[in-house]
Amino acid sequence: MQHSLKLKKGYTIELSSWLSTASIQQGTFVSKAMGFVDIGVQKQIVEGKGNIKLSVSDIFKTMRWQGYSNFRTRQYWWKLKTEFWFWLKNEGCFLT
Repeated sequence: MQHSLKLKKGYTIELSSWLSTASIQQGTFVSKAMGFVDIGVQKQIVEGKGNIKLSVSDIFKTMRWQGYSNFRTRQYWWKLKTEFWFWLKNEGCFLT
């Protein structure tokens, strides 16, 4: 979803968002819900010949891909933020 709202004096406010609900992928991996909300403000300058924009992404810090899988004797958990980590419980290892 994306919305723009034009205001007086050359200002524009923008709002973007996206949501993915929990899902099952490839029959064994369960992903948790994730999404984001971005917001920005823009100002036209030099009689409309340029603009300045300030924006913030993922303001609620909800864009985190995470999930798990229980397949036979192995259990997997994963989480993706700026860094990616993967934990394999039965093997006792930590991969980045």
